[in-house]
Amino acid sequence: MQVVSSAASLAVVNRHQYWAQGGISMGLNNESGWAAQADKENMPNRTGNAERAGLVYNTGKNIWLVVTNTKCSAAQFRSAIKEKVSSGTLVNGIFLDGSGSAQMRAGTPKATGDSRKVFSMVALR
Repeated sequence: MQVVSSAASLAVVNRHQYWAQGGISMGLNNESGWAAQADKENMPNRTGNAERAGLVYNTGKNIWLVVTNTKCSAAQFRSAIKEKVSSGTLVNGIFLDGSGSAQMRAGTPKATGDSRKVFSMVALR
């Protein structure tokens, strides 16, 4: 993971073939500093209750898209991820926008957020 302010600042091996997703650092291995880092990255509503979404990855290079259809704080969401996503050792993750745009169209129950149109999304195949 890289903390940057623009796509031009990304350090990549091949500038013509890479994948990136913006978000706020979860700091899964930084218990004492993750909240300060999230605040530094201007995370909105970190302590408030909202529907949440995030991407996390482990040492096996697996990526999980996690969406909640119940409102929680960022700390509660992060804690649940650390407890429930246990396939291999979690390395890190990012909080995505969340709140009303936290939607998932797969399985049940579905997470519908506030049902607004979402123009930026992650598709899993």
